Amino acid sequence: MDLEEAFQVVGEFGPYQKRAVAVLTVTQVYMACQSMLIILVGPTPEYRIQQQDTTISDQEEAPQRVIFTEDVDSIVTEWFLVQQQAYKVSLAGSLFFAGLLVGNVVFGPLSDKIGRRPVYLMGLFLEVVFGYVTALAPSYELFATSRLLVGLMNGGIGLVCFVLTQEYVGKSYWAMTGTLTSMTFAVGIALFGALGYFVRPWRSLAMAANSSGVLFFLLSLCVKTGSFILTETF
Repeated sequence: MDLEEAFQVVGEFGPYQKRAVAVLTVTQVYMACQSMLIILVGPTPEYRIQQQDTTISDQEEAPQRVIFTEDVDSIVTEWFLVQQQAYKVSLAGSLFFAGLLVGNVVFGPLSDKIGRRPVYLMGLFLEVVFGYVTALAPSYELFATSRLLVGLMNGGIGLVCFVLTQEYVGKSYWAMTGTLTSMTFAVGIALFGALGYFVRPWRSLAMAANSSGVLFFLLSLCVKTGSFILTETF
């Protein structure tokens, strides 16, 4: 008996399947927070440039001091990513989405080879680890590298997560679970915006947004594969 035939016997969307799909779906909230992180940790406040040595005739060569005139805590204010360094904010965002692209390409074949659940759990665990590296990064270089790695995991587990929500249920529920996954991601974006309103320091925001991943990882450990359900049932 194959899995589809088993679904016809035990039901296409039973209690266990509902719990499994619920865990995979709410994980999209965490993934959405990581996707949008750079928007709220990388704003550029108003600033002015103060010349520190007015005796030098060439003002471009005179030492300059950046003074931020707004009370904003971001990667821009911490690492002075303004003027010639301003591109680094966009670069960090681009690195995340570059990782997202690679993750989508690599994790699909990898999950076919060694199994979706191991790949999903490994990817989620590493994304949480690299997310904490983002929040604690002592330098821009480490911050940017961690965003690349977070994007790699985010893209990979996003693909695997979507496939799992389809495999856990019968065909008649595929449209519903697929739609729920996308809807929850959108809800996650809105929730991250609300979180950013109340948590302003960028490190605290990155830490808070990433900590939900720990909960979702622990919940995901309780989710078994469809083949496991088939084995236990028959």
